[in-house]
Amino acid sequence: MITLHTHDREIVAEKAGKRLTEMLRGRKETLLLISGGSAFSVLDYVDSKVLTPELTIAMLDERYSNDEQVNNYLQFTRTALYGKAIDAGVNIFTTSIIDSETKEEMASRYNTFLSEWMQENKKGNIAVVFGIGADGHTAGIAPHLPSQLFSSLFESNEFVIAYETEYLEPSERITTTATFFKYVTHGICYAVGEDKREAIGHVMEGGGLISEVPARVLHRVPHLHLFTDQKV
Repeated sequence: MITLHTHDREIVAEKAGKRLTEMLRGRKETLLLISGGSAFSVLDYVDSKVLTPELTIAMLDERYSNDEQVNNYLQFTRTALYGKAIDAGVNIFTTSIIDSETKEEMASRYNTFLSEWMQENKKGNIAVVFGIGADGHTAGIAPHLPSQLFSSLFESNEFVIAYETEYLEPSERITTTATFFKYVTHGICYAVGEDKREAIGHVMEGGGLISEVPARVLHRVPHLHLFTDQKV
């Protein structure tokens, strides 16, 4: 179920951050996956008291690059939350390129990490900070792909895949899949700006193909709160 929260743009990130804090408070064995880009602003409002050694943080998707301005994980390391998480003993999974690994090797490493975490924490919680692109994509799941190709990539048995697409920039991507989202227990979606209005509308109206608007996959999350400054 998606709960829509509409606020003035100046306070959307704050409201989302406080909701995320409540999702994490008091929960043991929790995995938090974070979107890059503008969604990082939500982290500024997360109460550091929920940062404990029982929390694990990773990126929701990754851009295959060593550029600190491109790679989501490297950008995350520059946030205040990252430093606080390190001090609190939070386990953080690295999605920067290690030892010249290929994007396929990174995806395999990430897939193994998620599989092992879920096996070791069968009663654990998985929370996600999602974003929505103006084109309707979420995580690194590209829109506009033929349905059969979309299904083979993002609805396979894998939790993480690597691929290349002309529909996202940069083109080389590692992303969690629609298959993995079935295991997400709680979610925050942060989407601001006039250019997001149409995509948010498609998500909130329900129905339609996920391959056309990948963010429709958010309906698979049992408890999803979408924060925006747009009235839809």
